[in-house]
Amino acid sequence: MKTLIVQGITSRDMHPNEIQTVYIPLMQTVKQWAERRGYDYHAYSNPKAIIDFGEQLGISLSTEATNQFYKFQWMHNHYKYDRIVWVDADIWVWGDPDPLGDEWFCCPIIFREHQPTWMRHEGFPWRRPNFGMFWGSSEGIYDFCTTAFKRIEDKTQRGDCTNYLLIHHRNFDHSRQESAKINDEWFMAEWLHDNQHRVRQIRCEAGWDYGTGESDWYVNWPNIPTTDSFIHLSGPKKYQKFQQLQLFFEMRKKGLPVKTFLDP
Repeated sequence: MKTLIVQGITSRDMHPNEIQTVYIPLMQTVKQWAERRGYDYHAYSNPKAIIDFGEQLGISLSTEATNQFYKFQWMHNHYKYDRIVWVDADIWVWGDPDPLGDEWFCCPIIFREHQPTWMRHEGFPWRRPNFGMFWGSSEGIYDFCTTAFKRIEDKTQRGDCTNYLLIHHRNFDHSRQESAKINDEWFMAEWLHDNQHRVRQIRCEAGWDYGTGESDWYVNWPNIPTTDSFIHLSGPKKYQKFQQLQLFFEMRKKGLPVKTFLDP
């Protein structure tokens, strides 16, 4: 099976030191893992086409959220590959994890009990995908990307779930409620729901619920990895989390308890 690993990050509005000291070392671990596995690797540093996604969606988007939407461009049009894999630029590959299968589409998800309170009712059955890492067949990725383009460009292609989230985004104070923000994951939650019969969903741990995941190969830091895994430094304070991760590796090498430095 011919496999392509895709990463991307734009340098716009990002501090050059953060690119050099955090993202490049992290992405290098992904590239090295791909090479060990015999996979092709491609990293993008610029959008294929600069788009104001916020304007098209009728909302105000942060730079970070705008960058997240570019993955639809970067994952598209790789027709010569049987399987295409996205890995966020803030993921460290530890060891040699091997989770990839021949699924039509596969991604981690965050279960409803860990969604914001206002989404935990029967009228909102959608789960939030975690697009820090996902993969699929050429057909599955094509469907995913082309659906995203249609929904961005044409509001009639968006269903009730997406419109509900967009309205919520417009009317909440995002500085007080991060969960109100629209991003690439919430934007495609409805697609995931509509295709759940052919999407493999893998429950992943959020940053606060260690031990509830269905896999040990995808870890949201500061949950502690126990085996070969993709360690996702999601959220803000990347440099601080990167330093914590380096300390974790040093303590583990010396045989010291690895959880103590994360305790309050």
